Amino acid sequence: YEIEQGKGVTIPRKSSARPKVELAESDIDVPQTTDAARIVLLNRVVLADLEYQSSNGPRARIADVHEGPCLVNLWASWCVPCIAELREFSERKNELNSTDLRILTLNVEELDTQHVKQVGRKQEELTAGFVTGVADAELIGQLEQLQRAILNRIRPLAIPTSFLIDRSDQVAVMYKGRVTVDQLLADTKLLDAAPEDIRTAAVPFPGRWVKQLVTPYQDVLTTGGLLNALLARARMFLPAVTGLLLLFVFVVYRRAKRIMSLRARAGK
Repeated sequence: YEIEQGKGVTIPRKSSARPKVELAESDIDVPQTTDAARIVLLNRVVLADLEYQSSNGPRARIADVHEGPCLVNLWASWCVPCIAELREFSERKNELNSTDLRILTLNVEELDTQHVKQVGRKQEELTAGFVTGVADAELIGQLEQLQRAILNRIRPLAIPTSFLIDRSDQVAVMYKGRVTVDQLLADTKLLDAAPEDIRTAAVPFPGRWVKQLVTPYQDVLTTGGLLNALLARARMFLPAVTGLLLLFVFVVYRRAKRIMSLRARAGK
C-alpha cells in the first residue's frame, strides 16, 4: 500500500509484472563417501618413542630409522591399494632416494607359519631398498591413539595408512589410503615451508585469508620468535584490554563526581 501524507487513506500499490522464470531440472552430483584422505597438520604432533619388530628379529625404534624426514607406511599382503602403492615406491625408488626421505614399511598381518615365507617373498619384491618390519598389536594401538588425537574420531586405522614425519620426530602429514610418489615428494618439500604455505596446504579448498597467521607456539624460541609471539598476542587482546580500561576510568570518574557532590552538599 501507499500512504499519502494529509489524506489519511491507503491506496493499493500496483506491482509491476514479474517475468516468468523457468527452472530447468538438474542432476546433483553426490560425492562418494570414502575414508581416504590427506591430512596436513597445521600444529604438528610429536611422535612418541614407538617401537616395531624389525625384519631381522629384534625390536627397533622408529626414531632410529631416520635423521631427516621419514614415511611410516602400514600395509598388508591382501590389500590391493597397498601393493600398488609399494610397487610405485619401488619403481620410482631413485626419485625417492634423491631426497633425504626414508621409508619404513610395516606389515600389519598376524602371520602364521604357512604365510611367513609367502609374505616375506612379496615384501622383498616390493620393498627392496626400504627399511622393513612388522607392526604388532601394541604399535597399531599406539598409532590408532595418534590418529584419534589428530582427527578426534574413534575409528580403526585404514590400510594403507602412512605418517610423514619431519626431522624433529613430529607428524606433519597423515595419509589414509594410498599416497602417490608425486604427492609424497611435494609434501616432503612442504616440511620446511613457511607457516603461511603450510596453513594453505592444511585446508581442502582454495580461498582468501582474512586474518594474518599468528606465530605458532613451537616457533617461540627461535630468533625473534618470542617478541613476535608476544606482539601478536598483545594485538589479539588489545581491544578487550582497552574496553576494560575505559570502563574502569568511567567508574572512577562517576564515583569521584558523586563524592565531590556529597562534599559540596555537606559544606552548605
